[in-house]
Amino acid sequence: MKSLFIMTASLIGLVVTVGCGGNDYAQSNAQQDQGPSQNSIAAKPTSSSQGELNSDRLDNWHQWRGPNANGLAPKGNPPLQWDEETNVKWKVEIPGTGSATPIVWGNQLFLLTAVKTDQKPNAVAQPADTTGDRSGGGGSQRGRFRMSTPTPTTFYEFVILCLDRETGKTIWQKVAHKEVPHEGHHPSHGYASASPTTDGQYLYASFGSRGLFCYNLQGDLQWKRDLGNMRTRIGFGEGTSPVLHGNSLIVNWDHEGDSFIACLDAKTGKDKWRVPRDESTTWATPLVVEHDGVTQVVTNARNRTRSYDLETGKLMWECGGQAGHPIPSPVTL
Repeated sequence: MKSLFIMTASLIGLVVTVGCGGNDYAQSNAQQDQGPSQNSIAAKPTSSSQGELNSDRLDNWHQWRGPNANGLAPKGNPPLQWDEETNVKWKVEIPGTGSATPIVWGNQLFLLTAVKTDQKPNAVAQPADTTGDRSGGGGSQRGRFRMSTPTPTTFYEFVILCLDRETGKTIWQKVAHKEVPHEGHHPSHGYASASPTTDGQYLYASFGSRGLFCYNLQGDLQWKRDLGNMRTRIGFGEGTSPVLHGNSLIVNWDHEGDSFIACLDAKTGKDKWRVPRDESTTWATPLVVEHDGVTQVVTNARNRTRSYDLETGKLMWECGGQAGHPIPSPVTL
């Protein structure tokens, strides 16, 4: 019987530079990916869609951690050195703030950002009393270091940007939502932290408590979903990214309230299934893998690491949980 090996990996970002320089890195990793050894990989990350898109995704960076969700670009040819003056093709200023990784499909680069405005609502809701509450929505503090920023009192615009990959010019820009966030976030974090994903036809963007949105690649809204407000641990903010596989969009919703994992119909945004989870806040993005002909959704969390059947949501296996603040996403070896 084959075995499934899963491990966690640290968060990384994507640096966009001019496509020149040596290809030692890409060749080295291509050699490592030629096939499993007798004691290595027994499961493989699945693609986000079928047919021609299976091949196209390897030429792009269509989701968090790239085409195979492991941080590698199988067909990449990046420069080995860069700085402010070397191997930089273009640089543009982005409004607002965000820590979501940009994604790339063809000549389009997509990214999310949250833009603070000076506009105030007619009545500002007072932050809940979080004394003794792990959520810390009003801005938790440890010693002199503030663990989370104060709850905002002004509107933020939650923006999706599409840039030209060759020039950096804006192709289109959409305000997906406008709202006063209900809690703060870690000082190094932000309100645009989930990386978008695409199958080359539609773009899926999550702003967490502000909603989940589907656009076509021309910038036309197809559908949106409101999954409610998260209450994050110590007010650290939100960060898990949606994962696309075929016509299934997986969203993990672990927080200090009623946690769940859901599989949505990618065409309509409606639930295919939803499973409650006995978990507090996590920031890890699920991993979709195939093993013995079954497609699984693997989640990293505090209490248990679990695998769900993509088709039904049925729990397939579980093992011991991870650290107190589960951030790393699972990867296959």
